[in-house]
Amino acid sequence: LEQLMEPLLRHVQNELDGDGDGDAPANQPRPILGLRPNVLKRIITSALALDQSSSSANDKNNGDGSSNTKTCLRGGETVALHHLEEFCDLHAGSAVMNLADVSNNDSSRLSHYLAFGCLSPRRIVEEASKRKVDNNDDIENNENNWLMSHMTMRDFFLYTCFTSDTNFYASKGMPVRRKKQTSSTTDNDNDPPLWKSFRNDQTISRWNRWAEGTTGLPLIDAAVKELVQTGYCSNRVRQNMASVLCNDLSIDWRAGAEFFQLCLVDHCVGANWGNWLYFSGVGPDPKHRHFRTVSQAVRYDPDGLYVTKWLPTLNRLAGNALVEKNDDSLEGKIAIGDTSVGKSIRKLDGKNEAYFRPWDYDPSWNVIVDPATQYTYQDKLRLDETGSLYQPP
Repeated sequence: LEQLMEPLLRHVQNELDGDGDGDAPANQPRPILGLRPNVLKRIITSALALDQSSSSANDKNNGDGSSNTKTCLRGGETVALHHLEEFCDLHAGSAVMNLADVSNNDSSRLSHYLAFGCLSPRRIVEEASKRKVDNNDDIENNENNWLMSHMTMRDFFLYTCFTSDTNFYASKGMPVRRKKQTSSTTDNDNDPPLWKSFRNDQTISRWNRWAEGTTGLPLIDAAVKELVQTGYCSNRVRQNMASVLCNDLSIDWRAGAEFFQLCLVDHCVGANWGNWLYFSGVGPDPKHRHFRTVSQAVRYDPDGLYVTKWLPTLNRLAGNALVEKNDDSLEGKIAIGDTSVGKSIRKLDGKNEAYFRPWDYDPSWNVIVDPATQYTYQDKLRLDETGSLYQPP
């Protein structure tokens, strides 16, 4: 991998060398994907570190070929089948797959094996269908039904890719419902959406903030950090990342798809680009999906464990000091941000809402969009009326 990365590293270094205060040299390379060289360097460095840690883990793999660590995966059909059987037997029935953090066996992690052809979707469906509830043959009663449903959705994107030719990669996509044109350059509502031009300095700046994980939106920034450092993040946070880039920043969805293609260990052309079409609003689907990232975080990361895992500085905002004991079941004092007592802290002190809306706790916190756009109507109303995002116990 280091040899493969060498030309890219050289390109990045040439960009950095020409990033001084003086005029850039005439032969300075153009940015890749419009990304600043330090962003690309961070991605490359993380990929090399991940590759090295995976190699070390694989040297110490278990007798069945599986890895000793959840963050490192060993390839091949034998290991893939073992992983599939183990997940279906032990975890699929209890997995909460829509969480922001799925590291605790709440995701099958089969996408890696599918992407590299170690497993076929048919084999996954066959294995998943063996697990029935109370020996009931009705597929609706199968605790692995969600896993089979995901294979169906993956097939939809793959076949869409096969049949749509170059439209699969077109800015306008193949929408059933056209977005209204937001530019004054045309009055035709049937025209495709006009994404912000990459020739605009503000667009370039916002694009890089999104790719750096410095949008000021905790869920998005945590997702970017995880993606760059591990090559993976949950489907929930991928959807939120796409929504912010396309719906809030109006940046061409294809930039996000290419960024994912660069970073994802489990990258699959059909699944990745198909999902980006889907959530940017230019896919073969009439529904508009605009995720409100603060409300999403409250719902799918209610104790802030995910965002503080990747953005530990949020603990400072949440009162990195101690909270006085208000409950006889809690001995002494509790540190805000202590993940073992997150729910107790939420009842004792609302300050951990800084995990979700840090701009209300730090006036200098810089957010890339108007924070008011990141709440659902109900959550914004509750916040205005009670000063809290949480419903009273």
